[in-house]
Amino acid sequence: MSYPTTPAAQNNKAVIISHGLVAARDPNRTGQLDFIVRYQVGPNHQFTVIVPKEHPTPAEVDIAIQQDYTKQKQFINREVNIT
Repeated sequence: MSYPTTPAAQNNKAVIISHGLVAARDPNRTGQLDFIVRYQVGPNHQFTVIVPKEHPTPAEVDIAIQQDYTKQKQFINREVNIT
């Protein structure tokens, strides 16, 4: 099965579609905030990554997206036999 791709997906680019702050889930960071980023690769694939830092640099966000997408892409367009 093949899905249409956008120029961003064809060029291996992620587009950040939203971001914000959320309460840290790590018990060692109670009372602190994490930076949450929602990004899109292609027309059908959106992912969320959390950076455990209230004010990350753009480079730190880029690295977090790259690491997350490396994990995520192994499941994209994967076909599974269900019978």
